[in-house]
Amino acid sequence: MANNFRRNLQRGFGISMFLLIATAAASFYSIYKLVDSSEWVDHTNEVIRESENLISSVKDAETAQRGFLLTRQADFLEPYHGSYDRTMAAFRNVKRLTVDNPEQQDNLDTLEVIINKRYNILEQSISETKQGLETNVFVLRDGKNYMEQSRLLVKKIQNAEQKLMVKRTNTQTLFAKYTPILIVITSLLSLVLTLFFFRKIMNDFSEKNDLSQSLARKDREIHDRLTLIDRIAGEIAKGDYSVRVDSK
Repeated sequence: MANNFRRNLQRGFGISMFLLIATAAASFYSIYKLVDSSEWVDHTNEVIRESENLISSVKDAETAQRGFLLTRQADFLEPYHGSYDRTMAAFRNVKRLTVDNPEQQDNLDTLEVIINKRYNILEQSISETKQGLETNVFVLRDGKNYMEQSRLLVKKIQNAEQKLMVKRTNTQTLFAKYTPILIVITSLLSLVLTLFFFRKIMNDFSEKNDLSQSLARKDREIHDRLTLIDRIAGEIAKGDYSVRVDSK
């Protein structure tokens, strides 16, 4: 009886602890993935922001070049000065942020070549204009093509980053959807099992108590009988043979 009581107590405690740990683990993992998902969203936004800074700097240089070619006035070149350094600073940031992505690194390597070609044409056309030479339309057309390729590559990099973010967060979205259900189920199961083992333990305790009371009654009966026997033995020893033991 004592072994059953202890065994039921151990089982109830063990299962309850297991369910508690499982629920805590699921909650912890869900929170961890939520934080991880938030970090990836920030990461994607940073890549997009830096890539926008990159292409914006190239656009500024292109706008400055056009203004200078049309007016021949040097003050139009102010946005052009330093634009290459700003472009490459943004480029290095995007390169660093996507260092773990070979596909993005390949896209950036291609973009770097195109950007350098675009700036070479910008520099060439500005230099020729400063020298009073006629603007080469074919060179300008090549520059336009390089600019369009740059825009497309930047857009490709941004789209790839967004797709990657969606892929990374899909698992979290699914887990976040089912984690509350899992927690509710395990909590209900834990409650049911707790009530089950509580009732079983109480039944064992009741049986143990009944057995103890029964043994106590038997002990009292035996004690009373022994007392009676001692008394009768004393009477007989005194010569009184009329006494007898009541068997009831």
